[in-house]
Amino acid sequence: MKQVIKARRNYSPQEVQNQEPYYWIVSLYAGDPNGFGVMVGCYRDLVSKKEERALELAAKWLNEGRILSDDRELFVRIEQVAVTSSVVYVK
Repeated sequence: MKQVIKARRNYSPQEVQNQEPYYWIVSLYAGDPNGFGVMVGCYRDLVSKKEERALELAAKWLNEGRILSDDRELFVRIEQVAVTSSVVYVK
């Protein structure tokens, strides 16, 4: 049985600012970092708990030495993910 908790809590701006994100989505793109980019193959990963792990993964992908034949620039996009709702499953 799935039980959805719909009660919302209004956090103060200070509480929101103090919350730590615990998930990061790391993606490798080719193109212009300030414009349009295309995701490269299967280079997308979800990293949890430590932001340093996301930064290490980004550095690893950029340092692999992949060279594109059409001179597009490689760049990494790291997105922070925040949990905004929860679901409780009851057996």
